[in-house]
Amino acid sequence: MTIDRDPYEGVHAFVFIDHSEVRISEVIDDLARHREGSPRVHWAGSVVGEYLAFAHIWAEHPNAFEALEDFIDTELWDAGVHCKKTTELLVVNRKPTKYATPAVLALVGIKTQHGHAMSVMEQLETIDNDHEGEWLQGASLVSGHLDIVLQLNADTFEGAQQRLLDPDLAKIHGIAWTSTAIANGLRGPFADS
Repeated sequence: MTIDRDPYEGVHAFVFIDHSEVRISEVIDDLARHREGSPRVHWAGSVVGEYLAFAHIWAEHPNAFEALEDFIDTELWDAGVHCKKTTELLVVNRKPTKYATPAVLALVGIKTQHGHAMSVMEQLETIDNDHEGEWLQGASLVSGHLDIVLQLNADTFEGAQQRLLDPDLAKIHGIAWTSTAIANGLRGPFADS
């Protein structure tokens, strides 16, 4: 199995914004001010699904985890954001979640049955290999309220629907529940990320 430590350096956090005191487009614009340095917002965008927006935040060593915590607790809080957050632990096939932005992306939060997280990651890798590496954009084993964050890319909304309804995805053993959000990757200040 080719589950490796994240191929890019530093610590990565995924932020699921489920409440905001201001319009979410204003939050995304505010996050765009933090595209440089460390910590920095690698990508942020509004989504349609269980939460309002998603952000990928990165910090380099040393003290990357503490820097991420401080950033989330100050910059995001000051922007009016309330969120759930996860930290990336491992990735499948050297493909981290939210590292490339297509026209349409589906972000699938996966909660596994107790003790099945690595097995689900192995099954995702097998499916991706069977589809010659074209099936998934990224899969990250994470800490927090989810076990895995999966990114599926498509050129159209209909293409994203087909990926989400792929029978291979439904056959994965060990998933307790999923929550999916879809984003327009060509919209907002992070469209070129």
